[in-house]
Amino acid sequence: MTIARLLAVFVFVIISAEVSATRILSLNPQGDPVGFGARVLDVSGNGRYAVLRAEALIAGAPNTVQIYVYDLLTDEVEMISVRPDGQASANAVADYDSPHSRVISSDGRYVLFQSVATDLVPAVETNGQQQIYRRDRQLGITEIMSVAGDRVTAANNVVYEYTMDCTGQQIVFRTLANNLTPEASGGTFLHQADAPPNSGVVTRKACRDVFGDFISCQNFSIGNGLLAFTSGSPNVSPDDPPGNDIFVGNVIAGNNILVTKDVGDIATSRSHSPPAGDCSGHRIAFTSNINIFFNPDGTFVRDLYAVDTVSGQKIRFGFPDAAGATLVNTTNRRATISDNGRLIGFTTDINIDPRDTNSSPRDSYFIELSSSFASYEFIYVGHWNDVPSDRNSFAPHLGDNGIAAFVSDSTDPAWPVTNGFGHAFANLPPNDFGIIFQGNFQQTP
Repeated sequence: MTIARLLAVFVFVIISAEVSATRILSLNPQGDPVGFGARVLDVSGNGRYAVLRAEALIAGAPNTVQIYVYDLLTDEVEMISVRPDGQASANAVADYDSPHSRVISSDGRYVLFQSVATDLVPAVETNGQQQIYRRDRQLGITEIMSVAGDRVTAANNVVYEYTMDCTGQQIVFRTLANNLTPEASGGTFLHQADAPPNSGVVTRKACRDVFGDFISCQNFSIGNGLLAFTSGSPNVSPDDPPGNDIFVGNVIAGNNILVTKDVGDIATSRSHSPPAGDCSGHRIAFTSNINIFFNPDGTFVRDLYAVDTVSGQKIRFGFPDAAGATLVNTTNRRATISDNGRLIGFTTDINIDPRDTNSSPRDSYFIELSSSFASYEFIYVGHWNDVPSDRNSFAPHLGDNGIAAFVSDSTDPAWPVTNGFGHAFANLPPNDFGIIFQGNFQQTP
């Protein structure tokens, strides 16, 4: 029991050591781990669907990297990057290592991905660029998102990053393209997928400063029309210090709030992870070297934080308590967050859980945060049925119910044979989440 800096509330920390069941997701139709491994891109808010980037997860699929959705309830796997006839695209999908970005809607209906393919939406000229696509799994159709208001003029330059809100209707992306809006310049754009063509609100430039001018913003997540992002531009908010910072603001209008606001000495070197945001848009998780709580010794150690910009609540996560050792080091600097904002995923080299007995530089955990920000619990997920990885487990993505999907390259004999490649795994949450999928999880390798 300790006092968190600045909050002046008692913070209780619990370590959960309940037995979980683990499943490997990246298996081919013969039941063997697929060649070259897989990457977990996201988990739906309802905890049912995991988005994977891998080769040949289903019968008849080509040996090219495609996007798949794994149904954790039925064990069915669906290819997402398909042509209108349902067959795999002729091109591999683009890589996307961006754990804070949402690429599946909360209900699992919409999935976002990037590809240079010309056969996904043949009616649209892709200008030789990797475009952003949204697959509607309910209707079985794919639409291009990186387009102008007419919905047929695709970006004429590279697209760097993308994400969407929990409904799957608001897509944000950053590009150098100059053919999408009347401003005829690149930047960050909001695409409203359910707006009528040529309505004036289909695709608009996003991110403004206090004067209403467009600014550079990146590393973004969106929820409920609020954009969390980083920017090194001046005058992003009224109290914007020099350097790079994290902000939350209206995606179109701006009115930005500075999140990484120094308490005490102002850091001259400002370093942050991309902010991961929940569905509300006002609760975010991130790592930063900025002291957003009072720090009397004047050091600028990178820490894991959660902030709610509406309630004003904020917390630093440490071990064994909120005033304890930092969870962050040079290889563990990113955070993820569940759609409801209660679960925060991270990796650490600290052996927090008694089962975590290895010397791995990266092991996957998540934090269950109380609604009052007064307590939190550590949940260890980077293991195979309680056996820790002998190498790494990383990139934990979370459903609201505590399902956690992650990547591991373990070569421990107790784990499935990964041949040293990172493969996709999922772990059940502790029993108190009341998860509905437990019967479908294999209890033994």
